[in-house]
Amino acid sequence: MKLLLSGIVAASLAMPIAVSAQDGRAPAQQTIVVEAPSNLTEKQKRQWDKLNREATQLEKRLTTLRARILDDRAEITDAQRRVERAQDKLEREQKDLARTQDRIEDAEKDRSRIERRRIKILSDD
Repeated sequence: MKLLLSGIVAASLAMPIAVSAQDGRAPAQQTIVVEAPSNLTEKQKRQWDKLNREATQLEKRLTTLRARILDDRAEITDAQRRVERAQDKLEREQKDLARTQDRIEDAEKDRSRIERRRIKILSDD
């Protein structure tokens, strides 16, 4: 019965971590290393100690992963800013292209006018 209760306690400790990881918030760090009850057999104590070592490693891993989330979020924010700047530059370049195309069109019209004037000069003779 005691092992069943400790399993329930361990599961209840793990649940807030899983829920908070899904919504992206880093929960307050919980210590899942627990001192073994004094009435355990040697085999149970070894198993308990092994679980505590695993829990310690898990806490280290969780700490590393939470730090990685913060880094990833910062990188995403930076990338979004770069995308916005690139979008602004793209729009400026598109406007510049449109202006250049308009200028080419105007220059082509001017060239056509010059050619018509030359033809008129030649036909006046």
